[in-house]
Amino acid sequence: LNSCSLFDQSKKDDESIIKKESPEPNVLKRVDARENIDKMQPLWSKVGKTQNLASENPIWLGSIKALEDIPLIQANYSSGIIITDWYSKDSSNESIKINIVFSSNEIKSSSFDVKSFKRTCVDNNKCSTITLKSDFNDAIKEKIIEKARAIAITEAKKQ
Repeated sequence: LNSCSLFDQSKKDDESIIKKESPEPNVLKRVDARENIDKMQPLWSKVGKTQNLASENPIWLGSIKALEDIPLIQANYSSGIIITDWYSKDSSNESIKINIVFSSNEIKSSSFDVKSFKRTCVDNNKCSTITLKSDFNDAIKEKIIEKARAIAITEAKKQ
């Protein structure tokens, strides 16, 4: 195994030696560094708000609830994005895909952006994709806001 090495073992230059960084010896400093990482907020939350859990955000929960029948590829609360898989109700040659990008936690239509796409496939898997018009995206936004308001009202009644 020694003869198969990439480096010539007879030459030990500074370039051929990989230096490893040793961990911080002070335990208290390591704990403080870890706590700072845990306190990071989602990218799309407002500065000063301490909303760390997706289960506490009505606009996020409303979006998940509105899209519950559509399979999701990605739902990342930290980056504020939801992406669905291509979806078709029946076995037709048309399917849709929805992308939602959040910019704030407020329950209003300007807090997030919805983009949707329609894919039509014909024989031999030749597919074409188009961006759907704003009417479809606005309908999805309305449904999300409706669900988010219902969730916010339910949470307010509990408190």
